[in-house]
Amino acid sequence: MTTLLYLSPVVVLAVLVWNYRRQAAAREAASAERMKALLDRTTGGAPVNPAVVQLQTPATAAPAPLQSAVKPKPQVVSGFALRAQLMPADDMQIFHLLQSTLPQHEVFPRVSLTAFIQLAENLTGFAREAQERRLADAAVDFLICDKTLKPVAAVHCETGNGSAGRVDKAADMAAFTAACVASVGMRWVEISPGAPPAPDAIRALVLGA
Repeated sequence: MTTLLYLSPVVVLAVLVWNYRRQAAAREAASAERMKALLDRTTGGAPVNPAVVQLQTPATAAPAPLQSAVKPKPQVVSGFALRAQLMPADDMQIFHLLQSTLPQHEVFPRVSLTAFIQLAENLTGFAREAQERRLADAAVDFLICDKTLKPVAAVHCETGNGSAGRVDKAADMAAFTAACVASVGMRWVEISPGAPPAPDAIRALVLGA
């Protein structure tokens, strides 16, 4: 009797494990039957690999069409008028003379110093801001570049027209511009529109030949 009491828990545990496995197997069989029925309805009875079906994902929804970008309205301004010419007639003659004399170079009129001269990196603070303003206010009458657009010379047209104050201010600006051009290793050429030099002399002044 004592032996049976000791064996009873073992027997009960074995029965419980067997019953759990039987129920799990029944559930798996029922699940397989439902999967088979679903595949039969989906494919019309054709053989299908269940692993492939499980990996398939629902079709993604089509992306919503992008809204057309709103274009800003063009600004309308007033108070401006087109200049009759880009440069005075006397400077135009010098421009054509430089073009014909230097066919292997490019000639650009009225170019700001900021377009081809930059400040040194060690210049900072108020000193840098002051020099930036001076460069922005100064321009050369003609900038001579080679075919790679590397600046090689700046041409200044000498004029003495205007009041004494304007002439002095123009002379000071020309002196500053000449100093900046020379400081970067370019040639500074001064030409009088009223008495321009001969083509050979211009080539020698601009190219240093």
